[in-house]
Amino acid sequence: MKKVWQQVLTVMICMTMVFGLYPTGLEVKASGNNDPQRASSEWITAGAKLEKWNWKLKDGNVKINVIEVDLQHPYIKVDTLGGKDGMMGNRQTTTQLANERQAVAAINGDFFTMNAEGAPFGVHIQSGEMVTSPGYISPKNTFALDEEKTPFIGRFDFDAHVIAANGERFRLFGINKTQYQAGFRFEGNSHMNRLHMYTPKWNMKKWVGDSLKANYTVAVVENNVVKQIVENRKAVESIPEGSFLLLGHGEAETFLKENLKVGDTIQVDYSLNPDQNWWMAIDGSSLLVRDGKFINHATPGRTARTGIGYSKDLRYMYMVTAERSKESIGLTFAEFGRFLESRGLWEAVNLDGGGSTAMATRPLGHTQTTNIVTQNQGTERLIPNGIGIFTTAPAGKLLGWSLSVPKKVLVNEKASITVRAYDEYYNPMKGDGVPIEATSAGAFVWHNDQTFSLQRPGRHEIQLTVQGKTEKHTVSTYGMTEVRELKITTDALRLGVGEAVQAKAVIQMTDGSKRNVSPNSLQWQLVGFKGSVSQDGTVKADQASAGVLIASYQGFSTAVPVIAGQTDYRVVDNFQSAGKYAVVGHKGTETGSFAVTEDNGSQVGTFTYNFGESDDIRIVYLRYGSIGMGVSGQPSTLSLRVKGDNSGHWLRTEFKDAKGEVHRVDLAEKVDWEGWKTLTVSLPKMAYPVALNSIYVVHLESSKDSSPLQGQLSFADLRMQDWQTVKLDKSKKNLVFTLDKREVLVNQKKVTLDQAPILVEGRTLLPLRHLSELIGGDVRYLEKERKVQVIENYRLHNFWLDHDFMSINGTRKKLDVKPMVRNGRTMLPLRAFAEAYGLYIHYDDKTKQITVQ
Repeated sequence: MKKVWQQVLTVMICMTMVFGLYPTGLEVKASGNNDPQRASSEWITAGAKLEKWNWKLKDGNVKINVIEVDLQHPYIKVDTLGGKDGMMGNRQTTTQLANERQAVAAINGDFFTMNAEGAPFGVHIQSGEMVTSPGYISPKNTFALDEEKTPFIGRFDFDAHVIAANGERFRLFGINKTQYQAGFRFEGNSHMNRLHMYTPKWNMKKWVGDSLKANYTVAVVENNVVKQIVENRKAVESIPEGSFLLLGHGEAETFLKENLKVGDTIQVDYSLNPDQNWWMAIDGSSLLVRDGKFINHATPGRTARTGIGYSKDLRYMYMVTAERSKESIGLTFAEFGRFLESRGLWEAVNLDGGGSTAMATRPLGHTQTTNIVTQNQGTERLIPNGIGIFTTAPAGKLLGWSLSVPKKVLVNEKASITVRAYDEYYNPMKGDGVPIEATSAGAFVWHNDQTFSLQRPGRHEIQLTVQGKTEKHTVSTYGMTEVRELKITTDALRLGVGEAVQAKAVIQMTDGSKRNVSPNSLQWQLVGFKGSVSQDGTVKADQASAGVLIASYQGFSTAVPVIAGQTDYRVVDNFQSAGKYAVVGHKGTETGSFAVTEDNGSQVGTFTYNFGESDDIRIVYLRYGSIGMGVSGQPSTLSLRVKGDNSGHWLRTEFKDAKGEVHRVDLAEKVDWEGWKTLTVSLPKMAYPVALNSIYVVHLESSKDSSPLQGQLSFADLRMQDWQTVKLDKSKKNLVFTLDKREVLVNQKKVTLDQAPILVEGRTLLPLRHLSELIGGDVRYLEKERKVQVIENYRLHNFWLDHDFMSINGTRKKLDVKPMVRNGRTMLPLRAFAEAYGLYIHYDDKTKQITVQ
């Protein structure tokens, strides 16, 4: 094994091999159980294949995954995976661990405490380097490979001492360990009265000292030399290469204080037992199989399991998971061992299971792994380490491919067909150059970029041919009833007269999928707006006006206000109150001043600035206090009179919107004039209301040697122009209906309906058109879709006669009762009115009156 911290540690050779003990019990009862059945087998890479098994037990089915790895294959490498960026205390999912290291497959590894720093309990050797030492929780068993890829399962032990310059020694209890309760060889808390080492592989954002809740001392050691000794705090933000920390509490703290001094050279001796050239090692727990026979653990209870083992001839390694989910009942220890025995494992050890169980594999033709185990908790758990499979194979010749074809698409959506090609070593190749021939009857359009569109709803059979091999695929389009939500991606579309802006939308389906909608998949309509909208959702304003932009997918609609034109300019600041400004320089930059001065008989604000000699970026701000100046309305354009100094500096302004986002706007790329000049700029669309934070000047990098380091600008007449806004109807109306009576009181005035409210199956139904019109809505009945469309306060609502849901401005809502027709009038449930219009509705059972407010 490679020496750990070779400049620090002196390795002591110890030849004693300690094997873990294993419990015995009664033999597994197989009554009512069938033999496991292999469902599929597929290569992951040359030398590693994935097998999927089903095992029908009397209590239910179990899904089991097995990766068989040929350790003698020349292109196979096995190694441990340790934390994000290779750091202990930096947990990731198994899939993230695999993809970060570009492994082709991986399983989760050692046990850990979820609410601690996130380091494994046991030993972790990676690429020949011991990252964490063995722990003393219990007599655990380790899976390891030496540099010849020979597998081993047994107990690893660790003995180490720190030797001070004066010859005093103290036991080193662990390397890169989190706190735990010792129960094997030692007792008590792992860090109380003990000494620990932390190396550059430890994530200092999860410093163990923070959780000790006791006094401690830390020595910083670099190249064997003590550089610093501190108390009760982490000494560094990250541990540099070639350095380590010694953390001592109690007796260990006394040792550090009395025997280590800054400048001393120290030594660390350790022995790892058994000692040989270990390439990788990771701790598990109980043995599952020994000498080809499963061990009948008496521990009850089924859960998800992870295990690892090897064959009798030492050639094959097996990584195995058993799933616990809605479709798989999990396994007991004994059942897991029995399966491993039936698969031919000679030795096997249990790894962390339950919610930690995961297996990531790379499908043929893919470049990334995906998790193939369904977790009972619904998502992959963040874990400290795992075991990964790697390939070192060169690029090979094309062997095969698979086609990735979407099962469902939107109507008129351009959908991609991906060729997943792989070479003779089962490693991915680019499939871009593999041509596809596609045919289909009906509304199928094949594009030159190997995408397709379906122009009609329904199921479509597509025939795809690649190099003479033909496959048939069924692709369906989403219908209106499968839409959960459709939204245009802005709360309002604002544009100037003559300007054109393309609207965009997002759709979510009832199956949970969500995507940006191609504008060609939607039908667009303008109501009340003086302009036009094209098929791709581009709106053009002909005149200043306000209206509604409607986007529909197969009849499911949403809407936003669309507004064209701006208001007249208004004065925002006249720069005549010096006390509301602060002149602030970027770090290291000189500042300046602001004063109200007179120019040609008018008062103006004069901003004097000085960049100083800083090598950092040079900026001086004229700030509107600490929180900015609030700007009312919805500003679209800014106008500012500026007296220039011909300095060539960059003049900008900064806004902060209602969401906290900062927007920086150029006033002038270069102040290349003297005298007064009016600057007019368009402002970005922001979340209103906004605050104006500052006006500021920047010394450009390119002009550092030529432009002056100071200057003076004067400001006057800061004006802004607002977007036109829509005027919402906020008038309050009080409507009183009576069951089975056509008269309704509207703000105490009688109005006669042509259809009275009715009671059907205990549900009160009101006439949709009359109620909507009485509260100010525009009602239209679309015969072809059997749908009532209501536009109210720039929002759009849909009600279908044939469906038990409605759409409230693009959001699907369930109805208890479908709308129905009585005497030619559409009747809507009372509750639907309340949700759609945000109304208060009260029903008086005695008088049979319905009050709508």
